[in-house]
Formats: sequence, C-alpha cells, structure tokens
Amino acid sequence: MYIFEKSTICEEYQTFTQYRVALNDFITSIKNFTGINSNKKMKKTFILFLSILILSCNKKENTYDKNSFITIIFKNPQINDTTFFGKNNYSLDDNKVYYRFENDFINNKININNTSKTFKIKTTKPIYLYHKYFIKDFCINSYYFYPNDTIIFEYKNSAPFVKSSKNYNYNFNTAFNLKHPLDFNDLIFFEKHKRFKNFKELENDSNERNKRDLKQIIFFDSLYNKELLDEKNYELSLSYLKNKESILSLAPIDILKQSYDLGNETYTYIVNNAFEEIFRPKFIDISDGRMTDFKDQFRKAVNLKEINTDNREYLMFHSLENIAIKGSKEEFLSCYFTYKTESKNSYAIRYFKTKFPKLFKSTIVNKNDDILINGENNKKTLTQIIESCKGKVIYIDFWASWCAPCRVLMPSSKILYEEYKNKNIEFIYISIDSDLKKWSIASKKENLISLKNNFLSLNYPKANIYQDLTMKTIPRFIIYDKKGKLVNSNAPKPDSKAIRDELDKYLNQKIPALR
Repeated sequence: MYIFEKSTICEEYQTFTQYRVALNDFITSIKNFTGINSNKKMKKTFILFLSILILSCNKKENTYDKNSFITIIFKNPQINDTTFFGKNNYSLDDNKVYYRFENDFINNKININNTSKTFKIKTTKPIYLYHKYFIKDFCINSYYFYPNDTIIFEYKNSAPFVKSSKNYNYNFNTAFNLKHPLDFNDLIFFEKHKRFKNFKELENDSNERNKRDLKQIIFFDSLYNKELLDEKNYELSLSYLKNKESILSLAPIDILKQSYDLGNETYTYIVNNAFEEIFRPKFIDISDGRMTDFKDQFRKAVNLKEINTDNREYLMFHSLENIAIKGSKEEFLSCYFTYKTESKNSYAIRYFKTKFPKLFKSTIVNKNDDILINGENNKKTLTQIIESCKGKVIYIDFWASWCAPCRVLMPSSKILYEEYKNKNIEFIYISIDSDLKKWSIASKKENLISLKNNFLSLNYPKANIYQDLTMKTIPRFIIYDKKGKLVNSNAPKPDSKAIRDELDKYLNQKIPALR
C-alpha cells in the first residue's frame, strides 16, 4: 500500500484547485489498485480521510521555512528602457521588471540590462512580480510566484514566456495580450497622423477597451472554471477589472478604511485614487513641466489617522518617495523625519536610506566633478564655479541644442536674466550636447555665446552631479544658495511666477558675513 506524508502533499499541492485535482487522481488510483469501486462504504471512508488531510494542509498553504527561495532566471531577455514612437517621440521607463512581497507595497526593482541573469529572492511568503513589455502598446503581466519554485523567463518578439519548476502555467496573460493587443497609444497615433485624437476617436477607444475587458474576464473565468489557473493568479489577473466597480462605488473614505493586500498593485492604485478623490492634488512648476505637490499630499496623509493603518503607511510612503525622486533635498529631509515619527514600518524607513543615500549626506562628494568648457576652450569644474560665486544665489539651466522644450524656454530665461542681472544672482547655462559645433551654433542663436557662464559639459552623464540629480530629462533647473549649498534640485522654469518667488526667497536669506 502507498504511504503519503502530509508535508509532502502540502508542498506539492499549494492551492485548493490543485488539491481537488490531486484528490480526484488519487481516488482513481485507489479504485484501480484495490477494486474499491464496488464498496461504497469504503470509498466514502477514503474520501473523508483524504478531505480532512488536504484541508488541514490547506490551512498551512502559505507557510514556508526561513531558508525558502524563489529563483528567477532571465534567458536572453528583450527588455528596452526606451520605447521610440518616432524620431522625436519616445517613452523612458527603466523600471520594467519589479516585485513586491505579499502584503508589502514597496517595489523591488530587478535590473536585467538584456543579459541572461539569475536572481534568488529569499522569502517565506509569495511575491507579486510585474513585467512591462511592448506589443502594439504597453502591456504589463502580473504574476503570483510561490517560494521553492524556479521561474524561467524566455522571450519571443519581446513578449515574456514563463516556465515553472512546479509546472504552474503563468503564460495566460501573454497569450491574451498577443491575441488581443492594446492599440490605444496616443504617441503612436500622433506620430502616424500628425494630430491628436478627436472626441469621436477617444470615445471609440473607450468602447473598444470595454469590449476587451469583457473578453479578458470571460477568458480567465473559463480558465479558472476548468481548474487551469490557481486561485491567487486568477484573482490577480482580474483584480482591477472585477474590483473597480464594486470598490469604487464606495465613498472614498470607506475605501481607505478597508484592509487590502497592498502587494497587489491594483489595491495601491485604488487606495491612491480614493485619497486623491478626498484631497485633490495641487500642482507646482518644476524644471521639466508640472508635478503634483507631493509635500502637500504627504502632510494630508500624515493627518489622516482615521483610515486603515496600512493604507495610511502607503500614502505617506508614496508621497515621500516622489519627493525623493523629483523634489528638493530640503523638502525630502523635512518630510522624512516626520515619516520616521509616524511610520510603524521599519523596512520602509530603512528603504529611503538604502535607495537615496545621497539625500542624507551633508555635502555632495565630487569624486568625478562636472568638467565644463566655455566658448574660448577654457576648462573649469562646476565645483570651482560654485566656489567662485559664494555670496550669490546660483540658477543653473541644463539644456541642449537638440532639446526643443529647452530652446522654447530660452526667451523666458533671457527675460528672467535681465530682470535679475543687477541683483546678487548668477545665471549659469550648461549644455549636455555631445557635438561641440552644434552647441556653439545654438549658443549663438540663443544669444548665450557672449555670456561668461555659458558652458558645455564634457563628461555628461558620468559626472556625479547627474547621478545625484537622477537627471533623465531636460530642461532641468537647479538652485544653489549664497553658501554654495544645493537647495532646489528641480527648480521652477524661467517662465513661471514660482521661480521669482523661489529666487527672492534665497536672495533675502541672511547668512553670516563671508571672509
């Protein structure tokens, strides 16, 4: 007679759907082995025994020992951080593959760089992994991976396909997206037709999306009913489509009072959406456009204490992370110390020091200074220039000859320069052009060539300052105060009222007399 250990069954069959399949297979084997088909009483006894055994296993479905791993192998990945829709239209996203632990809202980025790699994630609980890719439009696959499994990603025409050592099928999202590709991208449409979509075309897009959503629900419902998809991956695949109507029909404050598994991105989206329904975001001007005033949103999240604790933690974290990425160092540090007091999530607190260590340093150490050249081929470093301007406010404009938004702002920059040139302020223009001749021609056209502080960077993007600023787009503007301290790493544009308020603030700042 065959002997089955409970631990073996629990490890082998980790979802209730699999338990049912295993149960049916096992009963068939017992019937064939013992001739039990003719003995109904004995058959019921076996079924009862196995049901109790399997249900007891099910209670420990997500318990794994401390040495558990999820191994993820990427074979010849085809992942690009930049998607081009034409010569001048592109989208930059270097966060294409990332994961969250179950019940944890922090994204853990996986760096692949299009070379075969193996990652081992030590964990006692499952993870949610998110993989972005491009077919006709952007797609994202969501996976729920279990510990003690080895996952292999392979690619065909940039689409990911997964193999699991436990033989789970994780390829249904890719299959559906290949059969029903999204085709609603505005940038692609603009590049093709040289215009934006009209109201009728946007309405058609909405109708087509609704039809596609219905097909997706029918597709995954069918897989689940046929026991081809485990419960967790079924819920994950449809969590937004199935939850958006029922959850979003609630009052925003009631949504925020409920508990969710925030490892599932759907729920962080819903929580954030409800928060913004209550507190409509304000917008502020920054170098490369406008952004949400995340400092204001952070304060509102801190004061919203009547909601679910995990949701409040996420909302504070979300705003603080955006301040770290796009705000100034001063803003970040003031909010971070509040977060340390309010947060109960020690991992999230440590996360900021791990991911943004330079925000906690009192000064930026220029091991690799920005080397600049002027129109007369004289070289200086940015540190030397800042040192020579001590006692003055410094406003730096990062631009390039090929950057249309930069060139559009130049007239406003010259107006700002004329307005403040007799005040205690220095305007510095730094081009990141790779072509000296093009920089020189553009400088003449923009009437910068005669200015003493018109420079070309010789070591963009390797210089530390570009890493410190995480500078991925231009135009970009930054401000140093009279002491030579970087006080705004993403300052307002020269055509905004906000920049005048910002410059006046630092011009009026009192500092000890310089010797």
